[in-house]
Amino acid sequence: MVDGVIGPKAKVSDMSVTGWFIQALKTAKLAHIKFDHKIFSNAMAWVDRATDQGGTRNSTGGVGYVVNKTMKYGDGSIALGGAGMVIRQFTGTGVKSHLLIKAAKLQQKQPPTWKAKNFYRWYYSTYAMHNMGGEYRIWWNRRIRDVLLENQSKSGDQAGSWEPKGDAHTAGRVYTTALGALCLEVYYRYGDALRGFGTAPDLDDLFFD
Repeated sequence: MVDGVIGPKAKVSDMSVTGWFIQALKTAKLAHIKFDHKIFSNAMAWVDRATDQGGTRNSTGGVGYVVNKTMKYGDGSIALGGAGMVIRQFTGTGVKSHLLIKAAKLQQKQPPTWKAKNFYRWYYSTYAMHNMGGEYRIWWNRRIRDVLLENQSKSGDQAGSWEPKGDAHTAGRVYTTALGALCLEVYYRYGDALRGFGTAPDLDDLFFD
């Protein structure tokens, strides 16, 4: 539901849905499925509008959830910043872009913690920071890894899952467990999709202090 409109023909786009569609299009491209590549540039134009200050040099790199008729730009939210980063990376923005660097530093200002759990933000931020490579990749991984491993249910019928209570999106255990697993698997699942985003990670750096 966005601005009172429910369904696939909602009149207001949002960063969450846009992020998933760009991932689908990237997969289609890798599979050599033909589609109009102007879709990427159109998506990028919308993401720039959803970014605070329109993605100009004055922007912090934060990306809003929606941009409606009364808004000039997005509100610079950190929660969807990772989604904005992934879209830019998938549409060819280099990791040295001032917007991607600013967005990565913005993510670092609010590290993942169990007290303020947000599995949806964690999914996109893990993916985006992995794509950035180097210090950003290692810094984020060590924190998301520790949060997830330390708080995974370890006994009983719920062993292997993550408790959904307190998550920002009030979804269920299947949801938190699926996104938690995706966060931990990001280093193995996206080799082809990430080929243009730097070198493969050093697993010793990623998983051992």
